[in-house]
Amino acid sequence: MNIAQGMDRRSHLRDYWSNKPWLRTQWYGEIFAVNEYMQIHRYLHSCNNNDYDPLDGNRDKLFKVRYIIDKLSTNFKEAYVPGMHISVDEQMIGSKCHVSFVQYMPQKPKKFGIKLWVLADSENGYCSRFQVYTGRVENAPEVGLPSRVVNDLPEDFRNQGYHLYTDNFYTSPTSCINLLRKDILSCGTVRVNRIGFPKELKPKPREKFEKGSMEFRKCGNLTAVRWKDKRDVTALSTIHCNDVQVIPPRRDEANEVKKHLMIYEYNQHMGGVDQLDQYLCYYTVGRRTLKWWKRLFWRLLELAIINSYILFKEVIGKPALRQKDFREGLVLQLTETYRQQRTNRDDPNLGGRPGRRRSTPLPLTVMSRVTSRHPSTTSTTICFYERAHKYLFYSAARKNWRMRINLMSGCEPLEQW
Repeated sequence: MNIAQGMDRRSHLRDYWSNKPWLRTQWYGEIFAVNEYMQIHRYLHSCNNNDYDPLDGNRDKLFKVRYIIDKLSTNFKEAYVPGMHISVDEQMIGSKCHVSFVQYMPQKPKKFGIKLWVLADSENGYCSRFQVYTGRVENAPEVGLPSRVVNDLPEDFRNQGYHLYTDNFYTSPTSCINLLRKDILSCGTVRVNRIGFPKELKPKPREKFEKGSMEFRKCGNLTAVRWKDKRDVTALSTIHCNDVQVIPPRRDEANEVKKHLMIYEYNQHMGGVDQLDQYLCYYTVGRRTLKWWKRLFWRLLELAIINSYILFKEVIGKPALRQKDFREGLVLQLTETYRQQRTNRDDPNLGGRPGRRRSTPLPLTVMSRVTSRHPSTTSTTICFYERAHKYLFYSAARKNWRMRINLMSGCEPLEQW
């Protein structure tokens, strides 16, 4: 249901079951009644809260979604082996919920949210590994966070010759050497203030460094480069040497551009997580909520859908398959059997029991009561509505609805109201 709602966005959940002509969609009512769906949506849980001790100092901050995280992590690893080029980057789950590990990143489009570290295939954006950042441990900031991330996520790819691409937040001479010891080659842009970066490549005051100029420094298997584009670009790599790639001129350029091969391949293979983010933004599954674990739960479900979409394209050999077509087929496959069973259950011609039928207004004409307060003897038209063996009717004299009428009595004298 939520996958279908992601392709059919409406302002409120109850609008999917609306009887208004411009909103009416019969399919949703054939799957769930509106109150049934709202109750499931309200009491959705992925853990047993009785096992959670909020007073435990060593409690798991992700206890409410730990089962989902462990299950998906295992399935993502077993379902697909990524290609030689992989990339690591962060994702933000936009949320302002009240939880200790909500991050504030003013440079991001979603400034507040829960941060995920993601390792993705550079070719197709498949999410192979992920971690949820839970902030400080024992009220102390984590030391060496970027190095810890790039060493933990590709741990399963050691001694296999993978090429890992990272941005300047994660890249440093120390992290490149540590990855090289695991037989994981790395490449990424780097900040010039990193410890161990060559001083000769740092920009100097009043230095004239023309566009297209390059400088190299090499230490063992580690190569550092400084290349001038519109601004200085510095990078480290254990994959490349001092090779140069010639780029054909673009429409606004007259001459070809010489670019270091390290920079060229970095631009080609660093976009795995960005491609995954692009897939995620088209059809969001979840709804707005202040419960942090629901925001994280919906994101994990979206990751599972995107990974399934990527694998489906790989298996059937249709790289041009639209994500919307895949989601539509997925929704039908997940709901069609249940919808048929529910329809047959309410159809007496197919051996089921008839569903609950709504009664229609039944106009009756009865005589008004003759009392000191109601002296008139004129007739009044009232309407009866059947509701769980109780009956409502409108009193013209009192101008309100009254209850406790027996339809079987017809126009017999009414009971005391």
